[in-house]
Amino acid sequence: MPHRTSFVHTKGGTGKTTAAVNVAGFLSRKDQHVLLVDGDPEGHATRNLGLEPERLEDSLHELLLSGVGKKDNGWRDCVYPTAYGIDVVPGSRDLHDTYIELSGENALQPSLERVEGRYDHVIIDAPSSYRHVVTEALKAAHDYFLVLDSSIFSQQGGQTLKSFLKKLPNRHEVRVNPTKALYLEKVDKGPLKRLKEGLFGPGEGEAERIARGVFGDRLTKLPYCSEVVRSQSEGRPLSHFENVPKEARVYEQLAEDLIEYSWR
Repeated sequence: MPHRTSFVHTKGGTGKTTAAVNVAGFLSRKDQHVLLVDGDPEGHATRNLGLEPERLEDSLHELLLSGVGKKDNGWRDCVYPTAYGIDVVPGSRDLHDTYIELSGENALQPSLERVEGRYDHVIIDAPSSYRHVVTEALKAAHDYFLVLDSSIFSQQGGQTLKSFLKKLPNRHEVRVNPTKALYLEKVDKGPLKRLKEGLFGPGEGEAERIARGVFGDRLTKLPYCSEVVRSQSEGRPLSHFENVPKEARVYEQLAEDLIEYSWR
């Protein structure tokens, strides 16, 4: 059985997809068989792996519906190879309707069980806008990473998610505390940093202190990496750059951690 890891937050733009794609990339570099499940209706993880969701016939939409008997697609139709040794179940705009239609049904885990037999790791990039799907992604995972940035909305969202998990009726199925909280530095210096701190506060240093106060030694800092934009525009994870940026090595360490966790 593969090791499943979900990357989650209930707020968009925290760097969740960037973390999921680059951890998957380094797992592949370490000869692990990896499946990435793109839960985002915009398909950002799919694009970051060099595929165009609108050109693909099937996606997570079909996989979820077939998992609960509402479609008869073969699971192989929903899995696509990439140039980086990572297979992907792509996201698509149809997922907006899928998530509404399947609200209240436990569709993700049985759907994954149909496709994951040949993999060492399944990375789930959970959508931020559908709380019930986030809950499913957490239930399906052996480990989960909560990805934060320095905005006060992200900090509040992380604490709100913890409060929400405590209130789940079957909360024994989901750990309240993440395996790791990943804190993403988005801007490293200069006028843009000062502008961001003025608009969104509390600033990188203070935000990191708040996050560490909540998550303690579970917090891992993801340094700002200017090559992320290039990675996204080229559809290539940082792990597969000819010269891997030194800031990307933290994703490599996270991949090594997941390999270790899978042996537990």
